[in-house]
Amino acid sequence: SKSTALLPHIAKLLSHQQKGVKRDAVKVLSSKAQYHDQVVATILSSPDVQIVDAFTRAISDSGLVLSQYNKARLQSLYNTTQNPIILKRLQTLGIKST
Repeated sequence: SKSTALLPHIAKLLSHQQKGVKRDAVKVLSSKAQYHDQVVATILSSPDVQIVDAFTRAISDSGLVLSQYNKARLQSLYNTTQNPIILKRLQTLGIKST
């Protein structure tokens, strides 16, 4: 989204009940570093393959680097999830088993 005025409204959609709406909000907001804390919180509250995939692809495509804080938060997900796809996606962000 080129219009930054819409971003706070999009951020509200991170708590939407419909997974597709939430995923699309994650896609848009992941390319904006100032929203990473909220996006990561959304991922941690209900880890979902499609949402993690949207996040990791958006981060990779944007060339942004996650803060150490958010890497640590995602590391906790990596250490607790059994989902092989989520594990693989997190590895693309440099998150590995500890």
